[in-house]
Amino acid sequence: MDEIRHLVHRLLKLQQKTGTEEELTRVRHKLNQTYDAYVKRYGHLTNMGNKVFREDADYPLLCALEIVEKDHVRKADIFYHCTMRRQEVVTKVDSSVDSISLSLNQYGKINLPYMGGLVQKEDETMEDAMKRLTQELQGLIYPDPACYREQTPYEGWVTAGEYLSGNVRKKLRFAQGAFRANPKLFAENVRALEQVQPEDIPAGDISIQIGIPWIEAEDYEAFLYETLGTPGYYRRDPKHLSDTDIAVKQNPVTGAYFITNKASQASVLQASETYGTARMDAYTIFQTSLNMRKVVVKDRIDHSDGSVTYVVNQKETMLASEKQELLQMKFKSWLFEEPGRRKKYVRYYNETFNHTRLREYDGSFLTFPGMNPAFELKPYQKNAVARILLSGNTLLAHCVGAGKSFEMVSACMELKRLGLAQKPLISVPKTLVRQMASEFLRLYPGAHILVTSERDFTKNRRKEFISRLATMEYDCVIMSHSQFERIPISPERQKMILQRQLDEILMGIEELKARTGEHWTVKQMERERKSIETELKRLQDASKDDVICFEELGIDCIFIDEAHIYKNCKIFSKMGNIPGITSAASKRASDMLAKCQYLNECTPGRGVILATGTPVSNSICEMYVMQRYLQSDKLSKMGLQQFDSWAATYGETTTALELAVEGNGYRFKTRFNRFRNLPELLTMFREIADVQTRDQLDLDVPEAEYRVQVAKLDTYGRKIMDSFVTRAEQIHNGGVDASVDNFLKLTTDARLLGTDARLLDPEAPKNPDGKLEQCIVCVKQEYNAALAEGKIGTQLVFSDIGTPNDGSRFSVYSYIKEGLIQNGIPKEQIAFIHDAKTEEKRQRLLDLVREGEIRVLIGSTEKCGTGVNVQDHVIALHHIDCPWVPAHIEQREGRGIRQGNENTSVRIYRYVTQDTFDAFLWSVLENKQRFISQVMHAGTTARTCDDIDEMVLNFAELKAIATGNPLIKEKMALDSEVQKLQLLKAHYDSQKYALQDAYLEEYPARIRKETEKLSRLQEDQKTIAKETKDIFCMEVEGIAYLERAEAAQAVEDLLLRAPKGVKVELGRYRGFNILYQQDIFGRNLGICGRNTYWIDASLSGSGCIRRLDNFFTSWDKMEQKIKAKIEEYRNALKAAKAEYEKPFEREAELIEKSQRLSQINASLELDRKDDSGEAVT
Repeated sequence: MDEIRHLVHRLLKLQQKTGTEEELTRVRHKLNQTYDAYVKRYGHLTNMGNKVFREDADYPLLCALEIVEKDHVRKADIFYHCTMRRQEVVTKVDSSVDSISLSLNQYGKINLPYMGGLVQKEDETMEDAMKRLTQELQGLIYPDPACYREQTPYEGWVTAGEYLSGNVRKKLRFAQGAFRANPKLFAENVRALEQVQPEDIPAGDISIQIGIPWIEAEDYEAFLYETLGTPGYYRRDPKHLSDTDIAVKQNPVTGAYFITNKASQASVLQASETYGTARMDAYTIFQTSLNMRKVVVKDRIDHSDGSVTYVVNQKETMLASEKQELLQMKFKSWLFEEPGRRKKYVRYYNETFNHTRLREYDGSFLTFPGMNPAFELKPYQKNAVARILLSGNTLLAHCVGAGKSFEMVSACMELKRLGLAQKPLISVPKTLVRQMASEFLRLYPGAHILVTSERDFTKNRRKEFISRLATMEYDCVIMSHSQFERIPISPERQKMILQRQLDEILMGIEELKARTGEHWTVKQMERERKSIETELKRLQDASKDDVICFEELGIDCIFIDEAHIYKNCKIFSKMGNIPGITSAASKRASDMLAKCQYLNECTPGRGVILATGTPVSNSICEMYVMQRYLQSDKLSKMGLQQFDSWAATYGETTTALELAVEGNGYRFKTRFNRFRNLPELLTMFREIADVQTRDQLDLDVPEAEYRVQVAKLDTYGRKIMDSFVTRAEQIHNGGVDASVDNFLKLTTDARLLGTDARLLDPEAPKNPDGKLEQCIVCVKQEYNAALAEGKIGTQLVFSDIGTPNDGSRFSVYSYIKEGLIQNGIPKEQIAFIHDAKTEEKRQRLLDLVREGEIRVLIGSTEKCGTGVNVQDHVIALHHIDCPWVPAHIEQREGRGIRQGNENTSVRIYRYVTQDTFDAFLWSVLENKQRFISQVMHAGTTARTCDDIDEMVLNFAELKAIATGNPLIKEKMALDSEVQKLQLLKAHYDSQKYALQDAYLEEYPARIRKETEKLSRLQEDQKTIAKETKDIFCMEVEGIAYLERAEAAQAVEDLLLRAPKGVKVELGRYRGFNILYQQDIFGRNLGICGRNTYWIDASLSGSGCIRRLDNFFTSWDKMEQKIKAKIEEYRNALKAAKAEYEKPFEREAELIEKSQRLSQINASLELDRKDDSGEAVT
């Protein structure tokens, strides 16, 4: 085996170092002989007996020499031909443009000395060659003022793609400053950047709400003072601050707002009635809104045992909610009413949030030296690799089956080749470690990789392994997520992170106490303080050992596959416990954040690549989490590092009707589930996210045919469902101890009932109309149809509940299997994924599925989802239950809707039991899918996340079918209609603001400008009238010419010498100074009088003079044109004012349909009491 290893390494080196064909043939022949002899004596390298060598670093390479198929093992391609692309050395190119691609491929950036060597001519110095390059590549490369230095004029150049993307507003300001210092060099920068500036977003399209952090406290105060009529002696005066001021203040650490002295005016009419209620005044409602919380009014109940409970008062809460909405609506209108205030915030919003032009990446320049020539990456994969090389931190948000593994491997090897990373690491799910290692070596046979095993992380071997990892050099280290998490961040760094958080919280607590802050805010921060202090003490008391920490390994770039498992990163929010905001933290996510922060410090913005087909898999907060991992610096610069600031700018809480958990009623629920200012959010997100959906890629996959199978409860099931309603009422009213029954237990039981009552009571009767019976029938029908068509017809049945057990509980899996056997499907053609206990058995089972020996595979999302590639013959998928997140649906269905499936369509069965928790689950899934669809589809123009795509409508249809309530359909229709009318009203408001600006400022300014221009033109007319037409005289560069021919020659000589991009003083003609300018847009002559007039220049001197003469005879036309413009603007001003005064035509319809929707909501509410008790100690 050692001889085989030696020969393989020798052959790989010859392939890489351009060995001769004779040498390659000789070593290849020797390898074949040695391998054949070994196999004859000891068996194949991949045999079980040889696994004792798995600790050897070259074991994955030796295994890659064999291709294991159904009934035999064959040799890999390296035994027969070259498997590595050689890096061809290019020394000369004919085109300057070609040198760009070669420079990017060789260095990952513009390297002018290298490019100059490629294009240098025999009679040309290197300096001249580089100078010529900068001229010939004008518009393709630019000197970046941020890094260009005059002392080294051929450094600091970047491609147009890099320069004309990113924060182009900031780049334009830099370029304008550089232009003032060096007009000749940076004129083209300014012109090019001006062409790519984002169009300003008008006030009407900017969604705002109370609580947005970038609205100044002074403006919040001004709104309160104006709206509530706050007396002057309570209004804050910056020149005379007083302790009695009613003022809006904000905690700099938590971002929490509070209003000082608000109780002093709580009882006045505007605060207690107009915009408030008797139980909650307007100042308190406004403060609640500032902190993005929904108002809740609670009644205090004192119990005989001395305990106190606060119970929601539904009526008072509803009244306060209406006032809160009234204040929100009035504030949104008020903020942009005054033109000066509107201009201030429109300018701020555009400068801060609308400054980015996304870069388009083209990976066609990459040649991938060392890659197996049998593989050719697809264009979108090359583009993804180019993005990683050129931009750094990246989220590979590519759909299931898009080839993320090859993208990560290729990027890893390119980063290593270019010196952009020294020791990359790839972390994958445990079941995919060997598969990733195999794919790595298939793509790059000569790669030197380290693949971890579970034994490496045993107590006795862990230190030894990590020490080897730290002291050896590898092209890549591959390990599982669990192993990656077991390599800790140093205690010192953990303490530093926690101490920093603690210091900020302690400072915030002291400040709040000093400002008499709200008790709930102080209490919340005290809880956080105690939690951090406990963790710090644990670290202090932890035993010291000599384990090498993550920082000491030399890892400078990580690739994380299936990165969505790190989504639960702790988020602190003053909004409280609202669905849609992840408040719980997972240890693995905290560890990932710490490692990302470390890498972002060491290799700013270049060391973290995350890969997942579901970047937003459950909560929309996960998008913020991904940004924390990948673009924390950007969030900080935009003032969005705190989640509440991010949420206030881009998100919104909504209160909507949802099916009650017990499935037998409806209640209103507040969720964080709507996004606004969506294009700006997605632009920021897509700076780091490379999004590729199945639709974008047009993958060769089967078409999905969805079929909904509606099951019904039997009498026994309905009795259980009725008991759920009783249990729910008891839980709501506090009539049962939480340790005995609670909503979590009820939720679990309700979910089980939706599948089969026997999961709750093994003695329950079989339901002939239930899900399982329907599933058995559908699977058998598909099986028979496949047999009739001569197909293998593989089917996958998914269920996350009722998994195989020891027989003590009812098993969904076993029941379905027995039912299928009784219906004629052979026992040996049915398997459970759970039966494969080891990795080897699992791979063998999946091989049997691919080969058609197993026709029906039953499994859970976790075990039969990610990494299960058995799509070859899949004809149908069955969802027995509904998973919690859309990502699980995609993972399940991705087992069949995948490249490599020989079938053109796949039936997808979804089983729903009517009037059960199933309907609630599909409703939850709908809420989660709405936003995900917006994020994953490029080019969205919607500014809010209210649109529902095809997949969501499918979920909505399921909900309607399962519910059976006719009012639901009317509500869904009205929801859509009201949303459309609200969008039209928002568009009307947007136009109204624009029209107001137009008739008050824009058109008067235009009229004034044109009138002044007309006046100046008339003065220029007087100048030309004084000139004698009969005598020719033209001054060129200070010399007067009386002959046209001589003047023409002088002009032509100047044109040939004039530098590009710079205005040149040509001379003087007929009383006017004449300028000349040449740039990428053409040649122009400037006639300078009271106005400056630009006309096209001719290539010849005589042509230029002729065009000047023609210009001087066109004064009347110019005068008429300006007068026509003035008249046009006057008419437009009148029209804008008339249009501004028009009312919204569909206002009555909006009010009518909104009222009807409220009536339906109230009807569906069924007067349920939603009083949730909250114990207070």
